[in-house]
Amino acid sequence: MAESREKNDNSYYTRRGNRRSTDMEHDQGLQITQQRQAVLRTVQQACGHIDAGEVYQRVRRLLPRISLGTVYRALGALRDAGLIYEIVNSSGPALYDGNLNAHQHIICRSCGKVEDMDVELPVTLLERSASASGFSSIEQSRIDFHGICQECASARN
Repeated sequence: MAESREKNDNSYYTRRGNRRSTDMEHDQGLQITQQRQAVLRTVQQACGHIDAGEVYQRVRRLLPRISLGTVYRALGALRDAGLIYEIVNSSGPALYDGNLNAHQHIICRSCGKVEDMDVELPVTLLERSASASGFSSIEQSRIDFHGICQECASARN
């Protein structure tokens, strides 16, 4: 059965009232499908960082027919559109973060644990980085710190 759509304030809604496409789609150049919307909400609502397998398990509760491949493609598209962060982790699978507020991550090189850090970078660092690279300005930065967490350090001793 085809869903009927109503135009309302530059957004389309299905008959059931679910948001189908938004201004964000036009801004990001990304079509927000039902599957992508479910993946996005799952990452945004996760407490902390979540890998693709966990996203898949949670989304399957809502969309039982979704495939793992679709989840991976949705995560990639959402990452490329800047709607989620991907944290590359050499100690395990990539993790996804729905927190788009400025923050850094600290990653344990031993166990792969990832924590958010709220460290404000000095403006002079950004200005010097822009100048050294030949850029006129830096609009966004993302720094990941790598080290050994307390639990792994204690286990080594």
